[in-house]
Amino acid sequence: MKKLKLSELNLGGSEVLTREQLKKVLGGTGSGSDDSGSGSGDDSGSGFVGSSCDITCKDGYYACCTTNILMPYCKCYPDNETHTCTDGGVGTLSCSATI
Repeated sequence: MKKLKLSELNLGGSEVLTREQLKKVLGGTGSGSDDSGSGSGDDSGSGFVGSSCDITCKDGYYACCTTNILMPYCKCYPDNETHTCTDGGVGTLSCSATI
């Protein structure tokens, strides 16, 4: 697989995202916490069988875990939002996902 060189990418018209924006786009995988809860992920295997994440949410939020072809996603959502989850869902404070 060919490595990408960031210095060679044409990012002229692209918006640079903050860490918080990236966490929202990528589903909050990886170790860390914010006001909604905390969780962890397996950074060593993202995109490979055995990659996993888990999350525990605070009151007022629910845990939502799902996977796609490339990686698992674990995130806390406010109770008033609706999202599709393979594990967790409204009323659930923790969940996990593994590919």
